[in-house]
Amino acid sequence: MKRYRIFGAKYELSDQLMASPEQGWPEEITPKSKVFHVEITKDKKKIAFLTRNTYEEAKRIAEDYCNYGTKTV
Repeated sequence: MKRYRIFGAKYELSDQLMASPEQGWPEEITPKSKVFHVEITKDKKKIAFLTRNTYEEAKRIAEDYCNYGTKTV
């Protein structure tokens, strides 16, 4: 069974940037223009990882991907 998880993008800073002389860097940053990641798994194995600009777009593509090959009556 395919499942999906959607979450807002956050990025870890590199060790090189963290070691810079400037102090006060957080360990994670959120991008200014919010994007959403979609993680799709099948039998607990990651089979796809997508990034979309809106939550609605991320949800639509995830649901389409997870229902691929199924027929509705």
